[in-house]
Amino acid sequence: MKMPQIERVAPGTRCATKLAVVIGRRLFAGVAVALAVACASPTLPLPPPTVDSATAGATPGTVVLNGTAEELGTILIINENSAVPPNQDVSGATVVQDKQTGAFTWTATVVGSNGDVLEIYLVNPSGKQNDISSPLTYTIKL
Repeated sequence: MKMPQIERVAPGTRCATKLAVVIGRRLFAGVAVALAVACASPTLPLPPPTVDSATAGATPGTVVLNGTAEELGTILIINENSAVPPNQDVSGATVVQDKQTGAFTWTATVVGSNGDVLEIYLVNPSGKQNDISSPLTYTIKL
């Protein structure tokens, strides 16, 4: 009769293997939870506002822009035309919500003319400090 073979294993190896399996499972679960939370978070960066119309302003050399945004916040507009004086190349507007439609709209008067390129951002939407959308590059066409 043959004697059964007894496998000799270094002391602590089975314990270490079991510990590695437990740690691996917990790490996998932690990563899965982190990914689920990340997928539920809002998409970043924020979408830029849109420009729906541009018309000549009442004052010569100005343009009135009307647009929409994803949520409440401040619109920041920078005119990239180097001919616009430095103290007049930045404008802004407040996004308001239409009570009937729920749409978020804004209106801004900027110093500019046909062909000027503007960078337009939504800043601090819904009170979120230091949050800014990706830019909308808009060329004035009157």
